[in-house]
Amino acid sequence: MTLVAVPFPPDQFEAWSQRSQRDYARAKVASGAWTEAEAPERARAEQAKLLPAGLDTPGHHLRRVEDATAGAFIGWFWIAPATGGPPDLGWLFDIEIVPEHRGQGHGRAVMALAEQEAQSMGFARLGLHVFAQNKVALHLYEACGFETSDVTMVKTLE
Repeated sequence: MTLVAVPFPPDQFEAWSQRSQRDYARAKVASGAWTEAEAPERARAEQAKLLPAGLDTPGHHLRRVEDATAGAFIGWFWIAPATGGPPDLGWLFDIEIVPEHRGQGHGRAVMALAEQEAQSMGFARLGLHVFAQNKVALHLYEACGFETSDVTMVKTLE
């Protein structure tokens, strides 16, 4: 199997955008950062701020990952300059392996493609955020050599 990253098809952007917003809103609610009532609008607003021109937003690279041999859709990733970060820091805003291809080692391969994309964009470093409750992703990122740079903690008071 040979995985390749190709430009995101414009006709798939709206479906990805809605799914990405929904998943982000759910994760923010699960983390305790947002309420269910406010989450959908906040997720929409954050994405609109980051991608004001959709796929045509300068500096933002959304890539569809495919198995070049079988033509199967494996997942996607989104890389851009880190918001407010130093110029050598790229940011992995979103990455996902579609459910039917999870648990088959594709996560590491897609991360390697994302790192190659970041280097081709001129970044020397790549950062990302992972929600603490996403243990599978956290383990993957650590296995790929990412190190914790910041920790936010919350305690529910009785």
